[in-house]
Amino acid sequence: MTLPSQKIPRMATWVSDMIHAVLSAFAERDAEAARHACQMDDEADHMYREIFEAILQSMIAREVSVRKGMNMLFAAHNLERIGDRVTNIGERVVFMVTGVMEEMNCRGVGDALTTDPGTPP
Repeated sequence: MTLPSQKIPRMATWVSDMIHAVLSAFAERDAEAARHACQMDDEADHMYREIFEAILQSMIAREVSVRKGMNMLFAAHNLERIGDRVTNIGERVVFMVTGVMEEMNCRGVGDALTTDPGTPP
């Protein structure tokens, strides 16, 4: 089993790649590359949900203290929010290039965390 503390650096690398991708799209004025950077946010959201559940279960099982678990949750949450900001930048790059504002990744990760898994979004 991969510990939550091992998953967070992987998520950080992924989000860093997203930042580089969207900044490159901006510099190159490349709408398709900007859309791709936005699509990468789906994986960041997926990683966050996995980390959230793993940390929660670790705290319930008392494998990590609440203080450590909360610190890891804050770190993962902030990485997820950076991914959302990348999407915002990507939307503006698409607008800058095409003149059309495209809304990307409208469903927030918070929706996925508060929705019963058995209930369709």
